[in-house]
Amino acid sequence: MTESILLSLLSTISSILFNSVFQEPKKISIEAAPNWYGKYNNSKYIIAYGYSNSNKDFLSLAKTNCKENMIEEIETLLNRAISLNKKNINTEFNEFRTTYINNQNYKSYFSKELNFEKISHQFEKNQTFSKCTINKSSFLAYQKEVLSDINKNFSFYIMNKKQQELENEVKKYD
Repeated sequence: MTESILLSLLSTISSILFNSVFQEPKKISIEAAPNWYGKYNNSKYIIAYGYSNSNKDFLSLAKTNCKENMIEEIETLLNRAISLNKKNINTEFNEFRTTYINNQNYKSYFSKELNFEKISHQFEKNQTFSKCTINKSSFLAYQKEVLSDINKNFSFYIMNKKQQELENEVKKYD
């Protein structure tokens, strides 16, 4: 059963990722933002933007903001895929998936795959803008690995749970 859930999830993630309106332009109202800021015009990449208006660590803050926005974009995508598959996903599996992902330092993936494509600092306004991307195909391959791993671990979890229930039943008759 979990294989069909995982296949459905992966199919939905792929469908959302490669849909032309996956990332719709957001209204950016930052004065003096570069013309590339806030544009979602590349079908090969998941795109996020960052911004800083600090005069201290402006580069680091803009990059951190961009990474956090990318994580938010990905979490929105995954939650959307789960929502679209809600009828197939039982609560126990969803709780296990969430716990598993949180315990695997899932967000470290973003650090490895995140590319900062553009960074612009405007000294006169003390503003820094950043654009970061993750390749959609590599993200989909990573999701396939994650879901496969979840499937294996969930099977062990269910097996151990059933074994514990059986042992508890046997103890009743001892």
